[in-house]
Amino acid sequence: MGLWKSLRRGSRKGHIPSRRFLVNYDHVLGAEIAEAKNIQIKFQRNGIKTAKYSIFNFLPRNLFEQFRRIANFYFLIVGVVQLGIDSPVSPFTSIAPLVFVVAVTMLKQGYEDYLRHKADSVINNRKVTRIKAGQLETIKSKEIQVGDLLRLEDNEDFPCDLVLLSSSNAQGKCYVMTANLDGETNLKTKKPAHITNQLFVNERLNDQSLLIDCDHPCVQLESFHGNLYVHEQKRGSSSESTVETLSMGSTIPDQFDGNTIPIPLKPIESSCVLTFENLLLRGSTLKNTDSIVGVATFTGEDTKMSLNGKMTSNKFSTVEKKMNRYLIFFLLLLVGEVVLAVVLKYTVAMDNPNVEVVPWYLGGHPIHTSVKQLAQDILSFLVLFNYIIPISLYVTMEMQRFFGSLFFVWDLNFYDEDQQQGAICNSSDLNEDLGQVDILFSDKTGTLTENIMTFHSCSIGGIVRQFKSRLHWDVTGNSQTRTFFEALSLCHTVEITHHHGIYSYNASSPDEKALVEACKELGITFTEEAFDATTNETILNMMWSSHESDEIRKYKRLHVLEFDSDRKRMSVIVRKPEGTIWVLCKGADSSLLSICTSGPFEETAEQVNDFAMEGLRTLLVGVRELSEQDLEAFATALRSSQKAVKDLEQLKSEAFNLVESDLTLLGAVAIEDQLQPDVKTTLTALRKAGIRIWVLTGDKKETAVNISYSSGHFFPNCEIIDVSGQDEATLANALEAGMTKRKADLSGSFCLLVDGATLHHILPDMTFVAQFRDLAKLCTAVLCCRMSPLQKADVVKMMKQDDSCPVTAAVGDGANDVSMLQEAHVGLGITGREGRAATRASDFALTRFRHLERVFLVHGYWYYHRVCILVQYSFYKNVVAFTPQLFMAFFNSYSTESLYDSLSLTVYNIIYTSVPIFVFSLLEQHKSELDLLQHPDTYHAFSGNRLLRLDQGAKWFGESLLQSIVCFFFIYGVWTVGLEDGHYHGLGRASFGQTVYQTSVFLVSLRMLMESKFWNGYFIGTLLLSVLVYFLVTVMTQLMVYPSFISGLFLDQPITNPPSAMPLNWDYYKVIVHIGSALNVWLTLLILCAITLVPILVKGAFGKREFFRNLDLGTRTAFDNKGFEMS
Repeated sequence: MGLWKSLRRGSRKGHIPSRRFLVNYDHVLGAEIAEAKNIQIKFQRNGIKTAKYSIFNFLPRNLFEQFRRIANFYFLIVGVVQLGIDSPVSPFTSIAPLVFVVAVTMLKQGYEDYLRHKADSVINNRKVTRIKAGQLETIKSKEIQVGDLLRLEDNEDFPCDLVLLSSSNAQGKCYVMTANLDGETNLKTKKPAHITNQLFVNERLNDQSLLIDCDHPCVQLESFHGNLYVHEQKRGSSSESTVETLSMGSTIPDQFDGNTIPIPLKPIESSCVLTFENLLLRGSTLKNTDSIVGVATFTGEDTKMSLNGKMTSNKFSTVEKKMNRYLIFFLLLLVGEVVLAVVLKYTVAMDNPNVEVVPWYLGGHPIHTSVKQLAQDILSFLVLFNYIIPISLYVTMEMQRFFGSLFFVWDLNFYDEDQQQGAICNSSDLNEDLGQVDILFSDKTGTLTENIMTFHSCSIGGIVRQFKSRLHWDVTGNSQTRTFFEALSLCHTVEITHHHGIYSYNASSPDEKALVEACKELGITFTEEAFDATTNETILNMMWSSHESDEIRKYKRLHVLEFDSDRKRMSVIVRKPEGTIWVLCKGADSSLLSICTSGPFEETAEQVNDFAMEGLRTLLVGVRELSEQDLEAFATALRSSQKAVKDLEQLKSEAFNLVESDLTLLGAVAIEDQLQPDVKTTLTALRKAGIRIWVLTGDKKETAVNISYSSGHFFPNCEIIDVSGQDEATLANALEAGMTKRKADLSGSFCLLVDGATLHHILPDMTFVAQFRDLAKLCTAVLCCRMSPLQKADVVKMMKQDDSCPVTAAVGDGANDVSMLQEAHVGLGITGREGRAATRASDFALTRFRHLERVFLVHGYWYYHRVCILVQYSFYKNVVAFTPQLFMAFFNSYSTESLYDSLSLTVYNIIYTSVPIFVFSLLEQHKSELDLLQHPDTYHAFSGNRLLRLDQGAKWFGESLLQSIVCFFFIYGVWTVGLEDGHYHGLGRASFGQTVYQTSVFLVSLRMLMESKFWNGYFIGTLLLSVLVYFLVTVMTQLMVYPSFISGLFLDQPITNPPSAMPLNWDYYKVIVHIGSALNVWLTLLILCAITLVPILVKGAFGKREFFRNLDLGTRTAFDNKGFEMS
């Protein structure tokens, strides 16, 4: 039990902050193999689960989530109450609509989860090759366990996070594409642990056993540290002796807390440090490498991809938040109606001597007032009046959002031929927020620009030269020029492929690729990267072409000092064909100037600023010749840092500093990143629409400012308030001075400029935040430069927390924009050259920045208007139809008798009135697409959630209340006069209720027609269909008889010994015949519709309506643009 106890003791929670596992021990441990396998139980299996439900928990969990909604829970309570009391109407009237709404939502969510299950199944059942006991076997991805050896081939996706052990590449490295993970499409180089690259060849697999001791899983993509220990069983030794030796135990210093922990490895042949360059992440793809062998390290939910996927937060639209307030108001209104009816019953009605006893035909017993009777009355009135809450609102909104988002996806204006990609909607719950954006935060590189880097010009020895071609330059003639371009052609990690003599390059940085391709154009072609296994050196073949001849030169690349964000530079150490050793370095001016001791400093610095003013990206180039002693000292320091247990990065940086110093500055290069098409016109249109625009970028200030001018973000005549470069001591004065300058000229145009260093002092201090926010709101445009990804998200959060509660949107294209996209109310990803990270993290994705104009001004405007009318109309139609229930109580001594039959209460929301408003909310075009694009300021008319403000809610509620009053009392008056004159023979209470109900259906349908500014065949057809369905259902329910078990569902009170067949409601049997044959009823209907809709008709007479024209739904897909319009 020694092995099991020692590892369990070493892995107890709180003992050491790391995970430990054994690799390839199946053939070594013998009798203790079972115990060794048990060690791995504590780690996650590799199955991926994005689905929310299983077949066992779908029903209870989905029901629980649905009844967390206030409206659904409310109707559930009402249904339960109806079952428990002497209900005035059938419980079916509440339960049936609730079941319908819940079932539709359940089907939608179940289908979405089914799709997630299918996607999970594809991933989990993908075939993977595992190496076990020296043999290859095929398993499913979900069966992978921590410690499994896996073999993957070119173009395979990594099924989990792996530590790279060996590669088929002669140099041991492999190339991976991480576009699905961090958004970068350029290939990255990964290397195996230096002691394992040659170990895992097939014939030696049975000889190697490993222990890996590494960090616990964490969300940081580029964070990974650990140690790898190798135990090699000598050939010919017995497994028994090995087990005995292992059981004895040896000690390895704990790499994390200094403790000594028993580890069952003896003898230890070698060990090494593991870093992020040894880790292959799930979601990445193996490229340009035949095969690799890796060990599963993080599996399932522990992978970095899964951990980062959990960071997405739920978002709720501003309309939905306001709608909940409406719901609370109507719930309070309902309580008020119940209280009013109960109070009047026990005060006014009880004073009537006619109600002291029950009429003789009902038994003749006296009325007794009791707590039980009071509770019965309260609950009965609650049941009677509860229909004022539209039960179908939530499900109608969900369906409207889902189908409405399809029109966004189908819009061919968003389709990009080059990418073969259209728009993507990841979150239809936020459609309407596209029409409410107050502030747009935009990335620069790849969003405003193309992210296609081209070599523009350079400065060599203080002289600027424009890039043309080798026909105009002779890079091989002048020694200074030759050295400069030699450095550019060698200082990179570009990968080369060639087919039929055509060379193509892949690089982790687009800058590097642009420089290598420029060198090729100038006659210095990188033709081959070869590995010499005998000397363990990399050979770079370069072809120098001149007008006379071509020369092949071979360089030995000894070391690569890769780029990192702290150093902001990268270097290579090469041995030239002449035998001399050189450090070639390129990097940012802020980084390189400080380590150069000679060269044209002043001229180059001035020219770099000039380049930046033109909006160009700049890099400086420096070189240094090394001696053999310098090289050996560096190599020794580097090897020591690789074996270090602590302070690995610091020791590595110190080793790099040994050679990255005392450089000679050669010059600088300027790289151009062109603007995307129509960026300037798009920003201008969005600004006219009232959207404030912030550009957030990591570029240097001069480059960012110039791009802002060229893109139209900054105006030519605007004055810049620059608060960049401030420290904590000067920041307050700078912000105060900026505010003073702005207030001194309120009519002027001002733009605000700030950098990441200044924001570092602003964001933690609420006083600075308030000052900065106030100043930013007074400026036309804001530019934030030199920002980190986290700072972008913090700036968005800062503005979201402003007292004005602005709706924010963020647009970006790279992995560094993900946090910003997720923080904003609406995140918009640009699919492009930096992969899919932003696309996946966003709520909506587009192919071009210029599409934002159409997204906000057209789709956003339409979405917001449609959903707001849907919300207002849903409450309006219920107030019109069901407030008469309260009025009826005034005339029946508050007996809790329903004005309508149970079936009418059941189908009003889910059949008669739901389809027209649904079609309206999909197709309505309050203003035409052309008008919206030509007049961007129209967008601002709805800002601040204007259509759901108190005044708008009061208007709709007042209109609905007035119409319900007119409808009920006008019909009541006509009925009273008609009955007294004997004109309405055969028309009783049921006919009266049916007439009020029928008038309400007609009235709300006509109101919907008047609300629309875009009459089309689909909309008109659904209105007519709803009226037709009303008559068909009424005829079927009032003229036909049904089996008693069906009719019993709609009976307000159960009957004993029912016949085998009977009408659904005896009181309403053939009522439609009576009112249908009464001419006065139809005349009353026409008069009421005219009276109640006159104000709307008068108002609408001055507005234009479009008939059957431009029914393209915001797309150019399947509809004709021809038609006509009427005023």
